[in-house]
Amino acid sequence: MFSPHCGAAVAADDGSDGRARVRVRGVRADRRAGGARGAGQERAAGDQLPAAAGASVTSAGGTGVAPERKFAAPLEAVAADGRFCGYASLFGRMDLSGDVVMPGAFARTLRLRGARGVRMLLEHDPRAPVGVWLRLEEDRRGLWVEGRIAGSADAARAGALMRAGRLDGLSIGFRTVGADEDRLARVRRLTEIDLWEVSLVASPMLPEARARAAGRGRAEAGGVAPEAAVDAGLVALLRRETAILRQTR
Repeated sequence: MFSPHCGAAVAADDGSDGRARVRVRGVRADRRAGGARGAGQERAAGDQLPAAAGASVTSAGGTGVAPERKFAAPLEAVAADGRFCGYASLFGRMDLSGDVVMPGAFARTLRLRGARGVRMLLEHDPRAPVGVWLRLEEDRRGLWVEGRIAGSADAARAGALMRAGRLDGLSIGFRTVGADEDRLARVRRLTEIDLWEVSLVASPMLPEARARAAGRGRAEAGGVAPEAAVDAGLVALLRRETAILRQTR
């Protein structure tokens, strides 16, 4: 059972049915090296990605579109039954590519897909599903996720690596649906995201967004309470900007 901090227990599901149609390995570290693009203009499958760790993208299903990937949360622990929870994305934080995820960006995709419609993969590899997301929701701080490692040899390996501290991050795979780009400031505010998957990865980006074993709760994911991590005034400003951007699209 999850503790009250991590939500109610959910029926077991190995999360292994179905495969993503775009094959992705590694991560893109700097999207802007290929030039500025607006919402919906994603890098075609097969393009060379200017990423660390030798990232590459190849077509595996004829979609012709490669998802964007962003690191968010280093993992600290996984419970004995394979359950863990934490933040997969944080609002109002600029990443290395100049992107800022806005509050509400995940609302539509979560409403349409639900937690079970978002895959849990190992290093963005659609051939390596390693569990199931039990809960995904937006709160004041970002995208909160609760999941369970289970169902395959890859899952067993991932769980062992997580417990050993060798697999210590979360990364989202998505397509940008809505964005406002300030080229002068070199900032892109993501107002709507089509979330395809959340992966367990080996290279975290935001150490303040920590995932914990199920039962430790959101206040310990990063060592601070969500309310303390993001100033209420900043959250209100981001929400107002998001509303204005959606009205003008």
